[in-house]
Amino acid sequence: MNRLLIAVLLLGLVAGCGSDPKKDEASYSFAVIGDLPYSDRDLDDMSGWVNDINKADPAFTVHVGDVKTGPADCGDKYFAKIRREFDEFENGLIYTPGDNDWTDCHLKAAGEFDPLERLDALRELMYPKPGTSLGDHPLKMQSYLSDGFPENVTFSRDGVRFAVVHLVGSDNGLLPWKDLGEDKPTAAAKVEQQARTNNAVLVLRDAFRAAGANGDRAVVVLTQANLFRDDVRTDLLRPVVQELIDAADRFNGQVVLVNGDTHEYVEGDHPLEQGSPWLAKYDVNGSADELTQVVTEGDKSADKGWIEFTVDTTKKEPISWELHKYH
Repeated sequence: MNRLLIAVLLLGLVAGCGSDPKKDEASYSFAVIGDLPYSDRDLDDMSGWVNDINKADPAFTVHVGDVKTGPADCGDKYFAKIRREFDEFENGLIYTPGDNDWTDCHLKAAGEFDPLERLDALRELMYPKPGTSLGDHPLKMQSYLSDGFPENVTFSRDGVRFAVVHLVGSDNGLLPWKDLGEDKPTAAAKVEQQARTNNAVLVLRDAFRAAGANGDRAVVVLTQANLFRDDVRTDLLRPVVQELIDAADRFNGQVVLVNGDTHEYVEGDHPLEQGSPWLAKYDVNGSADELTQVVTEGDKSADKGWIEFTVDTTKKEPISWELHKYH
C-alpha cells in the first residue's frame, strides 16, 4: 500500500471520528407530565398524548401525580383505565401519587372512600413489581418497599441521579376527611403523613449521597406537591425543605426539583436562593441557590404540552428542558 493511500485512509478515519463528537457521550431525554387527565375529554385524548411522547422516544416518562380532579370518581374501574394508559408508554413510566388520587377520595362526589384504603389500592395496582417501572420497556430502580413505600424510588443514568418521592397537596395529606364526618385529621392520617414525610427525607438523603459518591453531575427530584405554593403547610414539609437545602449544599452539581400540583408551567424558579421569602416562611437554615424548580402544565392547560428534559453531560449544567405542545 503506497503512502498516499495510507494518508487518505488515515484522514478518512480522523474525519469519521470527528463527525459525531457526542457519539460516545451521554445524551438522552426524559419526559414529565402531571395533573392529567382532568376530564372525560382528557381521558379520551390521553392515548394521543401518550403517542406524541412515544414518538419523541424519551428514555422514560414520569407522571408527577393527580390522574383526576379531587371530586372525580376514585373507584377501581377508573384507576384501571389510567393503568391501561400508562401501559401504552413504550419506554419506562414512573408514577408518583397525587392528593387527588387518594387523599381527596373521602369526598362524596369521589365515592366517600377511606383515603388510606385507596392508597393501598393504588400501590397494589400501580407498583406490581416494586423497583420496576411500568411501560413496555421498564426501568429497574431502587425501591423503598421495605419501608412501606414502593412508590418512592431512586436510580441513576449516565451521571444523573433521580429521586421520585411521594409528597402531596391537601396539606401533605392532612386535610380533614369532612365528607366522612371528620373535622380534624385522624390519628391514622397523622401516622401516615409523618411516616411518608420521614421516608421522603430518607430518599432525598440517600439520593444525594449516592450522587456525590458516584461523581454524578446532577440530581433531579420529582414529586407531586408544590412546596412553594401560597397555601402550603410549611410545618408539615419543613423537614423536606431543610433536607433539600442541606443536600444541595453538600452536592457539587446541578439540582432540579420538578413538581405538578399548581397546573401552570414554570420554566425555572429559584425558591431557596439567598434572600428568598420561602427561607423565612419555612424557618430553615441555609439556602440552595443552585436548586431550580420546574412546574408541569396541568388541569385545563394540560393539553398545552409535556416537558422534555435533555441530559447532555458535556455541558456544565447537563440538564435543560423545553415545553412541547401535543399535536
